[in-house]
Amino acid sequence: ELATSGVRVNRSNGESCYYSLAYGTRVTVSEGVMKINGQLTWQDVMHAQNLHTRRVWWQQVIWYAAIVALAAGFLSAMIPDVRTNGMSVLLDYLWLPIVIVLCLILFYYVLLPRSVRQLYEQKKEMSAPFQYEITPGELTVSNAFGRSERPWSDFQQWKEDRNFLLLYFSNMQFIIVPKRLCTPEQVEELRADLRENHVPQVGVVTRRSVIITAVIVFWLLVGGVIYMLTVKPTL
Repeated sequence: ELATSGVRVNRSNGESCYYSLAYGTRVTVSEGVMKINGQLTWQDVMHAQNLHTRRVWWQQVIWYAAIVALAAGFLSAMIPDVRTNGMSVLLDYLWLPIVIVLCLILFYYVLLPRSVRQLYEQKKEMSAPFQYEITPGELTVSNAFGRSERPWSDFQQWKEDRNFLLLYFSNMQFIIVPKRLCTPEQVEELRADLRENHVPQVGVVTRRSVIITAVIVFWLLVGGVIYMLTVKPTL
């Protein structure tokens, strides 16, 4: 929730930006230091974990192609058998895919969120209010449990989606920056600091690439089904 009030501030480089004041957040900029105060929720941690494990577009293409290949093989075995022996054998083919889908739903929508929430509640520093201090030279994170100063050279990579930025200081460890605690100007300043310090962005997945990949996979699957339904099996 963003308040309607705001304040214009000047950075040390002479640039002037307008910063809205977010509810529960105090944003200040002084002498080139941009400060963001906030607190993570367990949903933030869950979303960050999903972003962390998200594949880049070419990995998604390979993943979907593998699914299409498996589906085609499955259908090529099922459809001729159903034609020969009738619908009574359909359950013999479908029970395993149904069980797999139900297990995936149970894991991603029940077990995984519960595990993340338990971790969030048990690890107090994860749920503690924090302050980020961002300068052209480093990022400082402080909370009730300590203070960490990291120069930009310590960061290996970064990821971004509509709601979060993840700043990696190792392949598996990252700092979560919720965009709801930032203004668009702050997000752009942070991106500029990362790029100026040659921290590479990875995992760029655009909506267009996802839609194109999904459409291609869908029509490949439809084509495979139509082919199997129309071509008579050879004896």
